[in-house]
Amino acid sequence: MPQAFRQRLSLSSRLCARHVVVNLFRLVGVFAVLWGELLAYIWSLRSCSWPDEHLPVQTQRPAHILLISDPQVRFPLHTQPSQNTLLGYVRQFLYDSNLRKNWYVARKTRPDMIIFLGDMLATGKYAKDASEYARYKEIFDSFFRINPPVPMYYLPGNNDVGMGLSPSVSKHVRDFYQEHFGDSNQKLDIRGHSFVFLDAPSIVDEDYQRNARYVGYDSWTPLPDGPIDFVKNVRTDERPIILFSHVPLARPDTASCGPHREKGTIRRNVGHGYQSTLGKATTHFLLQSLNPSAVFSGDNRDYCEYTHRSASSGVREITIKSFSPTRHIRHPGFELLSLVTPTQPRHAHYADRSCLLPSQHELYTGTYPFLAVLTLTAVVVSNLLRLRNSRKLPLTPTGRSPGDRNGSPLLRVPDSAIWSPYTPSIPHSPLSKFPPLRTPNSPSRPATMRASSRPGSPFGTPVLEPMIAPAFDEDEEDAMYPAQFINMSGDQVDSLEDALEKNSPLSSTPSKGWRPADRSSPAWTWTFVFRGRLRRFTLSVPALTSLLEYLCGVGEPALVSRRRTVFRGTLQDSFAILWPVFLVWSIITWWTA
Repeated sequence: MPQAFRQRLSLSSRLCARHVVVNLFRLVGVFAVLWGELLAYIWSLRSCSWPDEHLPVQTQRPAHILLISDPQVRFPLHTQPSQNTLLGYVRQFLYDSNLRKNWYVARKTRPDMIIFLGDMLATGKYAKDASEYARYKEIFDSFFRINPPVPMYYLPGNNDVGMGLSPSVSKHVRDFYQEHFGDSNQKLDIRGHSFVFLDAPSIVDEDYQRNARYVGYDSWTPLPDGPIDFVKNVRTDERPIILFSHVPLARPDTASCGPHREKGTIRRNVGHGYQSTLGKATTHFLLQSLNPSAVFSGDNRDYCEYTHRSASSGVREITIKSFSPTRHIRHPGFELLSLVTPTQPRHAHYADRSCLLPSQHELYTGTYPFLAVLTLTAVVVSNLLRLRNSRKLPLTPTGRSPGDRNGSPLLRVPDSAIWSPYTPSIPHSPLSKFPPLRTPNSPSRPATMRASSRPGSPFGTPVLEPMIAPAFDEDEEDAMYPAQFINMSGDQVDSLEDALEKNSPLSSTPSKGWRPADRSSPAWTWTFVFRGRLRRFTLSVPALTSLLEYLCGVGEPALVSRRRTVFRGTLQDSFAILWPVFLVWSIITWWTA
């Protein structure tokens, strides 16, 4: 590059060179995708371990139980026609992708048992028949696969079986649920503890019937096979009870949920198909009848820890974070429960820990849009500066040069005696008449315009002057052009080259794999035979100067062609930045699926 041209390049033009801008924002975009889609999830596991150190007994291996609430798996066939839009499908794809990543993190904890605290299906209660509910369950199973398989238990949620009377909910939806998820009310004995799974939507419905008759729980005749009848018949044999309910128990509206809650508290609220807490009378009935050592609930989406004082002793209730992304909270989560056999009756030996997951809502509504706007602004500014700098420099009609393969008229190389495809051509008059030429060393025939294939000066072309066949002495020959090859036909030359290759030491023992090349810099070469010819393929480590030229634009003018507009350059640079970022995002999405 001429020294005069170097002096004209300003610092701003070099910083806004295409390679600098494109590669810089490629790295930023790829790192943002790697962190937001994968590394942030792996990083969340560093503070998410089983709370075995808080157990009172350390002489046995604890049972590890994973608690998940509100997975809210969506049915791909939308029930509302207004959702069948491109934006709706994009939202569902991102929702499903985030749910799979959350499960990718949760299953890395390697639990011994998994308990889902209701709302496994986002719209399961709207299933029209058993076959549709079965397809919905298959979709749920495709999300929550684990290897090796472990026992899974489920609690019904209001989105699974419905709550209250509604004409859009099938009368047989509870039968559909029990067929695919199991009994609504269950009791399990695990490590000296009794796990009681309560059908919270059903107990809310039965509570409304009891209130309608103005009858207390002492005088109420439970419905056959209902949740109240189940609670009254629970036998624990002096084992401590841990109660699991989809709907949280009642508490004062001013009760605090502890420091781990994102905002607000749990207040009593009732609406179509849901109820935020159980009734006060129902809560008192459950605490008096079961006297649980701990209660785990869901449905509220946010974390809450509250101690009930109505029982003989304080009962701690933990409301688990939603496992699926939702606008109500920033970070989804799940709960880890460690359990050992108690040494005393009615004394539960357990420890729990809440685990938080990355916020995809902030990523797709904050981080990614900000980076997109920043990248687009930088690309537009860099194209404007390059176009401005290119217009400030004079244009001189020159040919191509090795430093500018696009034929830029800004650079000119000195004349060289070695010809290359980028050697500048000498201007000539298009109206000049060419004299008849005779090909050197050719038999007598009419004059032709063919030039000899013998190497010569790059300026000794038929365009400039006639070629005169050089005279050779019998005792002198050109090492670059032996005399015995002048009058040989093409087939004879090929036969001679084949013979030389066969006698070559490389062809006698051809390498069947990669081997170090005979170079000063690290390189590997592969020699092979293809179509009767000896071929060689070499890979070498790029030099530092080459990397600087590609990444930082060192040694290359940071200018833009005048025929390349700012709009076109912006599109090309944006695509160059976007495709590796999209490729990394696709690989991560496929890997975590």
